[in-house]
Amino acid sequence: MPKNKTQGIIFGLIMSYSMAIGMEIYNNAMQQGVHLQPGGFTNLTYAVVGKALVEAAFMGALVMVISSLWGNRLGARLAARVCDPARDNPFFCRLMRQAGTVMVMCPSMCLAATIIFTLSGPWNKSVTKKADSFAVCFINLFVGGLALFVLGAVMGGSLHVQSALAVVVMLYLAFICGAGYVLWALLMKNNPVSRISVFGLVNPVVNVLLSAVLNGEPLFEWQYLAALALVCVGIWLVNKAPKKEHP
Repeated sequence: MPKNKTQGIIFGLIMSYSMAIGMEIYNNAMQQGVHLQPGGFTNLTYAVVGKALVEAAFMGALVMVISSLWGNRLGARLAARVCDPARDNPFFCRLMRQAGTVMVMCPSMCLAATIIFTLSGPWNKSVTKKADSFAVCFINLFVGGLALFVLGAVMGGSLHVQSALAVVVMLYLAFICGAGYVLWALLMKNNPVSRISVFGLVNPVVNVLLSAVLNGEPLFEWQYLAALALVCVGIWLVNKAPKKEHP
């Protein structure tokens, strides 16, 4: 374990980036359906790992900041409730310390992601006030797509046309993404941010419905129904018109 401040910083960097790399490899593998292939995660490729390393460059710094501010401290307090270093096995205490840290870091990272996503709404509205929404969307999508294409090519990726149907599907997905982004920008420009951004909570609801229809996954579970009710109530509360006070 670290014995001075310098060792603590180095140890924190190693632990933070190890955690970020592990999370990003897992997330990218899940997004690409690696876990659904025969053999599961043994089918990991360098492309998945390479993309995860790029994303972890930012996420690692975020993990380092959160763990330094409150993650490690709260994790130690949680571990102290179930483990006494003077009495219990050192390995068990270390395991409880790591488990406590993970219990704090997971919701903290979700909160950080939510805050970052939330900030995009006011930023989008401020930009589209001064520029055309279509132009802003085109620049964002073109620059983002070009950056991903260059990054993929540098890392050894390539684009192969499998069939005419694959081209149609790709164009369809591109149209859906572009049209959705433009509509979102127009809604943000002409409406209060809070009233529109709350509809982002509908995304997981639609995902559950599509998973049930396309993949046959269970739908009428109490957790899903409760989440749907809470989402609907939240959207209703945000969009509820305030009562007018009469003099």
